[in-house]
Amino acid sequence: MGRRPDAGLGWLLPRHGPGDQGGVEPSCGCGAFVLPMVERLIDSCRQHGGALADAEQAIRGFDLLEHNAEFTRKAVAAKLLESGETVEVAEFLSGKWITTGDFLLTPHRGRSADFVIGNPSYIRLEDVPNDISDAYRAEYASMPGRADIHVGFYEKGLDLLRPEGKWPSFAPTVACAIGTPVDAEAFEAIDLVLRSRPLAVRITPPT
Repeated sequence: MGRRPDAGLGWLLPRHGPGDQGGVEPSCGCGAFVLPMVERLIDSCRQHGGALADAEQAIRGFDLLEHNAEFTRKAVAAKLLESGETVEVAEFLSGKWITTGDFLLTPHRGRSADFVIGNPSYIRLEDVPNDISDAYRAEYASMPGRADIHVGFYEKGLDLLRPEGKWPSFAPTVACAIGTPVDAEAFEAIDLVLRSRPLAVRITPPT
């Protein structure tokens, strides 16, 4: 306990460049994962001669709360300005990279990812407003009845990954991701999703 949320991210985050499909953070909060992603992208562009201005597809972060998303946009813009980018590029990329919206209900047509990383909130589906929970259940096989919305992030995240893609995760087991109590139907659904992506990894940070 007491670990900073971004502690040890160097071993979790792959390096990627502007030509890659990039990374997705489903619930970015105040940028604990996104900012290290930006730092590593800056380093990669410097090493390989890529232009950050061409990297608008390299990072996708989502948050339901506008004040979280705006906080992260400003932090990202500040990081880009610190790296030497112009105000125009910093504002353009931070606006492209960070979206206010529900990752689980956002269309991702034609989009894929090299990696998905994050630690979405653990919220019981029964505690979500009925219209939203109904939409989740209609969209996700992993949430047919009682479940934690965390499993929807796994299902959508795994669906977005390219065949060689990776999901570094802080949930050590499927049961942990789903939460307890959990019905058998939901457990079997998310287990099937995970088994369908053998290259996806579920790891815990070192103690």
